[in-house]
This record gives sequence, structure tokens and C-alpha cells, in this order.
Amino acid sequence: MQSVIQLSLGIVFLGAFVSKIRNLPGFLEGIQRYELLPLRVVPLFGWTVVIGEGGLTVAHLTGIYLKAVASLGVALLFMFLVAVSVTLVRGTAVPCHCFGETVQTVSWRSVGRLIFMIFGELVIVFGPNSPRAPFDPSSIQSMMIITILAALMIHASMWILRVDQIIPLIWNVPRQLYARHLFRKRAKR
Repeated sequence: MQSVIQLSLGIVFLGAFVSKIRNLPGFLEGIQRYELLPLRVVPLFGWTVVIGEGGLTVAHLTGIYLKAVASLGVALLFMFLVAVSVTLVRGTAVPCHCFGETVQTVSWRSVGRLIFMIFGELVIVFGPNSPRAPFDPSSIQSMMIITILAALMIHASMWILRVDQIIPLIWNVPRQLYARHLFRKRAKR
């Protein structure tokens, strides 16, 4: 399980890292919009985050210095959690800039995503397994299983964070089936 969490976090950090590198000026502007740091500190902080996410990506995908880097990941994610929480308490609508996107504003869903990630990092830091690559490169079967489970874990966590939208869909299925049944009954008459 630790390998699945490790790979899942590696994939998430890779996506965040690449999106920030592709639009570094937009990311730096996003940091400014949170209004938590002095303007002169924003570039240094932005580069620190980008380099940190790059290191987290490498560590999670290779297992190199994983426990130490995952500890830094907990600190980074906790810092993001505080920034998002302060912004939400202020009532400010700020784009997340988590993965380079500027459409999605921070929300309690962002808080949930960060808590999931912090929990995953804590599993790695305090987990029983010694740091290693998430799968044995010589075993294609192992690589495929862990990759599929990691993708499922990422999707499951996204679904859990959207449960407020999923429950009405689930509740509507029986109603829709019953409505179709009634419609067919009336159409036969």
C-alpha cells in the first residue's frame, strides 16, 4: 500500500511541478493574490515551491531520500493548508494555482485534498517500509498493478472530495428509472 501512496503522490507532485514550470509568471502572480507574503519575497518563495515540488517528484518516483523529502513534503503541504484556510476564512476568492489552473478557486475541497496528501506523506514518513522505488522495474506485472492502483487512488480521492455532487446523482438514478418505467407504461397505452 505504501508503494501505491508513494506513486500517487509522485504523480500529483509531477503534475503540480510541470504546470508551475510551464507558467511560472502566472504561479508567482497567484502567490501574490493570496496576499500572505510581502511582494519582495514572492519570487523566492515561488522558486522554493517549484524546486521543492521537483524534489518531491524525484523522491517519490525513485525512492531516493524519500523519508527525509517526504518530511519536507508534510511541511510544504501544511504551509499550503494554512494559506488556503486563511484565504477561506477571509472570504477571498483566489484561484488555486495548484496545478497551473486559474479557473478553480480555493475551496474546502482544496483543504480536503491537502489533508489527503499530508496523510499520504505521513504514511511514507512513519511507514514500516524502507524507502525504495515504488515498484521493481524488472517486474512489469508489479509495475502495472501499482500504477493502476495509484491511478485508482487518485481518482477515488477526487470522487470522495466531490461527494456533495455525487450523492444527488446516485439518488436520481432510481427516480429516473422509475420515470422511464412510467413513461413506457403510458406509451404502451
